[in-house]
Parts: sequence; C-alpha cells; structure tokens
Amino acid sequence: MPIVVHRFCNANDSTTFLSYAAQQGMSPPSDHWQRRSIHQPTVLKRAYEHMDGKTILSPFVSVATDVLALVKYGGSGGLLDIIYGVDKPERRAPHIVTFRVPEVSVISPETIVAGLPQATGLMGLARSRSETELVYFGNDIKKYQISYIDNPYTNDSFQARIQNEQQTEAQAQRLLEEAEAAKLQAAELANAGKPKSLFMQSVKGKGTEFDAALAGFLRENGNVLKARNVDTAAVSKPSLSDTASPALGPILRRFDEAVLAIDDAPRRAWLVATAAYRK
Repeated sequence: MPIVVHRFCNANDSTTFLSYAAQQGMSPPSDHWQRRSIHQPTVLKRAYEHMDGKTILSPFVSVATDVLALVKYGGSGGLLDIIYGVDKPERRAPHIVTFRVPEVSVISPETIVAGLPQATGLMGLARSRSETELVYFGNDIKKYQISYIDNPYTNDSFQARIQNEQQTEAQAQRLLEEAEAAKLQAAELANAGKPKSLFMQSVKGKGTEFDAALAGFLRENGNVLKARNVDTAAVSKPSLSDTASPALGPILRRFDEAVLAIDDAPRRAWLVATAAYRK
C-alpha cells in the first residue's frame, strides 16, 4: 500500500534525495534487500539512531507525513537550517517535494517500538512522532516523486514565528499573574473584618483577665457548645496560667476555629470575650 510523504530538498538536485550514506559513496540497498531486511533489529536500531539525530552514514532518508507538523515541531538546529536557513542560509531547501512510496519502504516510530520494545519512550521517537517523521530505507525515493512546490518558509518567517510565540507566552504569563492577583484580592476581601486566630498569639493577662473572660463565656455558652460538638474540655480549667505557653497556642487555635465556625450568638459572644486579646 503506498503512503504519501514529503521532504524538504532541492527538486533539481538528485543528491538531496539520497541518504547520508549514499552521499558518502556507500552502496545503496537494493529493493529486494530492503524489503527483506527492513524489520531486522539491526536495521530498526539504526533507524532509531537516525531519528535521534545520529545521521552520519545513515542509510535512511527522512520524510514526513504532515509538513505543517514538521514545521511546527521541528526544532533541531539542522532542521531549522533545512526549512528556514536560520544559521546556515545555504542549507535551506528551495522545495518541498511530495512522494507516494511503498509503505514497506518506510520505518515509523511505531515500527521501531514493535520490533524493539525497549525503545519505548525514548526521546528521539517522541520527537519524530510530533514531527510525523518516517525514514525511507534506500536511495531511489526520487522515482516515487509526484509533485513539488517552492519552500515558502524563510528566516524572516521563522523570526516572526518566534516573536509571536514569545508574545503569546508573555500574554499567558500576564493573564496568570492577573488571575493570581485577583485570587489574592478576593481572599483579602473575603477575610476583611474577620478576626485573626488566637493561635500563636500572646494572651495578655492569661492568668487573670483572659481566664475570667473565658470562664464567663463557657458559663454562658457551655451547653450550646457541647450540643454543637465543640470540645470545651481542653479550656475548661480553673486557670489557663497552669498551661505552658507553647501548649496554649494549639489549644486555643482548635477551640477558636471550632467556635468561629458557628454562625450565631455563641460566635458573637466569643468575639466579644476575646476582642482585647486579638492582634
């Protein structure tokens, strides 16, 4: 079954249709050898190495099934030169050539994983998937050419793309910062006027005035608090002056949070009783 693929190259220069191995004068694989050998582990391992960027003396020719995906995700330096001529304008391909090749002549990331399960998750395969890269095994791909167009991508278009991506990223960052600021502002407004917890605060006169305020509060509201499952045992002491300061904070925090969760008269009474001790 044939498959349509594309390659950035020079439609008027036959050497740009060849693998790196062939460009160095190595013998190309015959069609018979190609079909017989393409799924062998040694061939699949070399195909993965090609996808991972080790293309020196590679017997493969890189192609892609989706030009737009290749342009979008092809971020390697060599590919940027071939597509756009970013660092080496002389390497920019003048054409995008389209082929209809036999499916048995190409290797995909999925083909490699099927034959080499240990290759699953390797970075080179992930990049090739995003670029829709396949590798053609052989040097006769030109005979499958069906059309070509001028390469519309230039270094100027690449710089414009980078600038647009930077602006989009900056805008996304601004929106994120604005959302965080709005979240903080909403939290501040929600907490406006609410008393701070007694946790980790110094209770002035805890052996006298505060004890008296707490005792009066418990006397008036103890039954209601117990009915609301608020534990009063920890603070129902004759004098909190018997409790060491490091232990007092957590005790008051739990009691304070439990009482403030009640939205009725005991809550208001507790705020009145403790107002002088809140910072």
